Amino acid sequence: MELTTPRLLLRDFRASDHAAVHAFAGDPEVTRYTDWPGMHASREKHQVAG
Repeated sequence: MELTTPRLLLRDFRASDHAAVHAFAGDPEVTRYTDWPGMHASREKHQVAG
């Protein structure tokens, strides 16, 4: 399912999102205030991305 507005696209993760997930989820400053731990192993990131 996708939700699209002129400025935003919300959709499920795709396998092709792996690099983008790696970029934000591996950054401690990004994950500092989340209730899920930052992902440091590539396998964990790949599981999220699909």
